[in-house]
Amino acid sequence: AEARLKVFRVVFDSPVQLSHAEVLARLGEGVMDSSTVFRCLKSLVELGALRAVELGDRVVRYEAAESGGAHP
Repeated sequence: AEARLKVFRVVFDSPVQLSHAEVLARLGEGVMDSSTVFRCLKSLVELGALRAVELGDRVVRYEAAESGGAHP
């Protein structure tokens, strides 16, 4: 749950949509491994706290869901 909250906070605090790699970079080196970040992002999307967006460049980016989503 702590990892998921950290990932949520990074995305929520960002003024722009973030890719998996950008979330990982903003967390900082050694804070969390890539697969953990991926699982957290997937879980947060399933919970409705984040939304996955693809802008046509085959890179999924994440943003905080509008009101009504579940909390991490």
